[in-house]
Amino acid sequence: MCQDWSLVLFTTGMQSSVGMIILYHIFVFYPLFINKAPFPVKMPRIISGIFILSLAAMGGAFFHPGQSLHGFNLSHTWLGYELLFGLMYIGLLLVLLLISITTTSYKRFLRLFLNLTAIAGLILIFTMVRVYYLPAQPAWYNFYTPTSFYLSAFILGGSWLLILQVNSGSLATQKALASLLILLFSVSLILVPIQMSLLNNLQPPDNHSLEIILKQNRWLFFIKLVTLIIALGSAILAYRAIRSDTTHCRRIQVPVWFLGICSVLAMLTDRILFYQLAS
Repeated sequence: MCQDWSLVLFTTGMQSSVGMIILYHIFVFYPLFINKAPFPVKMPRIISGIFILSLAAMGGAFFHPGQSLHGFNLSHTWLGYELLFGLMYIGLLLVLLLISITTTSYKRFLRLFLNLTAIAGLILIFTMVRVYYLPAQPAWYNFYTPTSFYLSAFILGGSWLLILQVNSGSLATQKALASLLILLFSVSLILVPIQMSLLNNLQPPDNHSLEIILKQNRWLFFIKLVTLIIALGSAILAYRAIRSDTTHCRRIQVPVWFLGICSVLAMLTDRILFYQLAS
């Protein structure tokens, strides 16, 4: 079984936080900003939830076996840059939260710090990718690593943002998020055989990577595949159920919650399998 639960929770937690703040900016905040519409009352609560998620994820990194507080430094390594941009991202989230709680009158300030937070988050994920994109680990040294990290961010962020928008968000926002998730889950399913092909083509002594996934961890792989398929189907059902007369109906609540739960299971199992490749 996976020995890196703290890293699994750190990477998926931080990535989902980044994905959620970026998609909130694009699909919720920006349309209201350009239309000079009042901001939703839930805005501080959503940002506080994202902030708490990022804090919990960062805290998980300190519980990795063999790692301690003095083991973290801001040296010129990708691990140091990961910590630096992680702290910067959390700090910007805190400022954004304080502004949203204090007042929503300064919309340009909110937009500025949303932009800065989103940029810091994207750079944070890039540093995460660079930590693992190692020639010494051929199973990670391919395009699947950066693709899966950014997909994880937008799948998890989009899924939970859609849940939060069901009862209070606009129909346009709900449809846009559902459409995006249909695309992202489709890409994730397409990448499954591509990743298998990449692992199968590795040279000895790393050509056992495919066996690690399909034999030693076949149940995790099966869970990942099934939950991705269910999540895609749920996203399609959610998109079809979004109507003005069913927005608050169970016809959309049920597939959206299935989508959220399955997206978490799919991304967690994908990340566990990712770390298993290092064994």
